[in-house]
Amino acid sequence: MYNIEIKVTEKIFIITMRGNLTDQESLDFLAEYAEKVNTIVSTEYTCVIDIFGLKATSPYLVAKLIKGQELMMKNPFKIIYSIMPESGIVSSQIEKVGKDEYVLDNTIIVNNYRDILKLVNL
Repeated sequence: MYNIEIKVTEKIFIITMRGNLTDQESLDFLAEYAEKVNTIVSTEYTCVIDIFGLKATSPYLVAKLIKGQELMMKNPFKIIYSIMPESGIVSSQIEKVGKDEYVLDNTIIVNNYRDILKLVNL
């Protein structure tokens, strides 16, 4: 399951992923992401990626995560907060994907939403 939400007033773009994403869901996610990110000026927005409940995934989905990373580089955000997954396996899969310099330089890894709220003073 995934969800993409835009909070226009707060200028926050929220991506939530939970459970095991299917191949079709990963394709749907990429299409919806591309559609929604083009409705905002991404450099004015903070992106929150909540993958705490994401489960270990197939190599196919890891390839789709890489595609998602490429999309994020095309539409860079002011800053990205990533809520780390509960699963150690997923953490290692994400680390392999997130080696791009833009992603590393512009991403703050946090444990939960409370950490983000402290950092952005919401």
